[in-house]
Amino acid sequence: MRNPIFDIMKFIAIIAMIIGHCVHDWRLQLIYPWHMPLFFIVSGYFFKPQTILKTIKHSTRQLLIPYLITAIAIITLALIYNFFDANHDILNYTKVVLMGGTNPNTWGIGFASWFLISLFVCTVTYSVLNHFIKSNRLITTIVIIIAFSTYYIKNYFSIFIPFTLLQSGMGLLFFHIGHIFHQRNTITFKHYPIYLWACAIFFCIASFHFGALDMFFVYYSNIIINILGAIGAYFIIFQFSSFFCSHFPKFALKIAQLGSITILFLMVHTIDTTFNIAPQITQKVLFFIENITPNIAERILFTLIVSLLLYQIPIVRKVLRLSKHQYLDIKALKS
Repeated sequence: MRNPIFDIMKFIAIIAMIIGHCVHDWRLQLIYPWHMPLFFIVSGYFFKPQTILKTIKHSTRQLLIPYLITAIAIITLALIYNFFDANHDILNYTKVVLMGGTNPNTWGIGFASWFLISLFVCTVTYSVLNHFIKSNRLITTIVIIIAFSTYYIKNYFSIFIPFTLLQSGMGLLFFHIGHIFHQRNTITFKHYPIYLWACAIFFCIASFHFGALDMFFVYYSNIIINILGAIGAYFIIFQFSSFFCSHFPKFALKIAQLGSITILFLMVHTIDTTFNIAPQITQKVLFFIENITPNIAERILFTLIVSLLLYQIPIVRKVLRLSKHQYLDIKALKS
């Protein structure tokens, strides 16, 4: 049985990610400070300590296999496009795939699926820490050291390290924060004091003001404010999602079902942005309309429709381990 609130949060985050890849203006400052940190925090919330080997096996099925499938699809489509006189640099695509979706800034190529490799690195690293270290305080200290070290290595030495190892440093911190929330049962249905709301809103606004948090490029305009702002956003989005579940339970469960297949959304969106598929379809289908540029709507609708169609294929559900989930009773959660 799953808690629908967290799947709704994942759905909000994936839609924000799609929008963030479509805009290049002030809206980025409202999206980037929280959308990727939210994924890491939620993932950390559901981290279950087990043997390192089991963690690697489970994470390989959940993260590396989807990454590999996406990578194969990208290379295959690039070959097909080039057969029809398109200009896709297959060699660079292959290099980026082998480097975990990231690249030196000079290449100008990156894949949204980098998150899958980064989350794999975070999950396995965190499993190793939990296996060998029993003190939460010591784990917290080590995680903070790793997070800030990767930040300073990237920003002061401009070093590129493949396999998202630099991106995963701060991801590990957000992952750890999520796990702490789970351990302390921090997120519940209880009413929170006004000062907690005030802190969450204050740091969110401060993070929006400073903006420019970009986990892919390991860039943080004000690293402390960015971290606190991401935590504040997590709190607010959780409260919004729980309110949504309480007042619109039927619709909330439908959104939660979509949120449970965000892995498919990420894979489809990665391919879409790599080959700019959605706008091409719009232009062909709506050829009679001139100057149509609803880029955000195109991307979201394309990702939703294709993901839902793929979800209907049994082999896709089997390989990606997707199934229709039974959710906890919302009324029971509130009691």
